[in-house]
This record gives sequence, C-alpha cells and structure tokens, in this order.
Amino acid sequence: NLPEECQLLGEDKKRETDNKLRACLLEAVNLLCTTHAGRETLRAKQVYPILREMHKVEADETCYELNERAVQLLMRDESKDTIVDTVVEDAAGANEFEEI
Repeated sequence: NLPEECQLLGEDKKRETDNKLRACLLEAVNLLCTTHAGRETLRAKQVYPILREMHKVEADETCYELNERAVQLLMRDESKDTIVDTVVEDAAGANEFEEI
C-alpha cells in the first residue's frame, strides 16, 4: 500500500514528465542507499511502495534501471558487512563514507 499522503492526492496531481529530472531524483535515492542510515531512513519513510508503483509505469530505460537499483538496495537483507559504515578521509582531508 502507498503511504496515506500519496493515496489522497487529487486528480490534478500528475507524474513528473521530465525523464532527466526523474533520473536525477532516482540518482539521489540511490546515493541515500549507499549508507545503512540512508537505507533505514528510506525504509522508515516508506519509499519502497512509491518506487514499486513508479516501476510499473516507467517507460524511460535509464529511470527504470535506476529504480531497480534503488529497490534492490532497499529490499536486500542487511548483513554485518552492510550495516557498518566507516568514515574515510580523502586526500583533501574531507570526510567520505565508505561502506564495508
């Protein structure tokens, strides 16, 4: 089931028509899926049902593949290796997360 907020949208609400914008948004979801905390947040916000419904009607190949990747990351079983995120310093001294 879709989250209540999505079920109650009026008929005037339409799906985003710009393929590039949808791809950009799906890339952002995929980036959030790179850390355990990001995946848990997306699960708590019930993003999967929205991705599932989007997948049913997606015609753009790039968006379709990005959607599938996000779903695979969200729905996979979390193991000890996927739960631990470590911070690694890059050459410039900025912090980056690396999933181990």
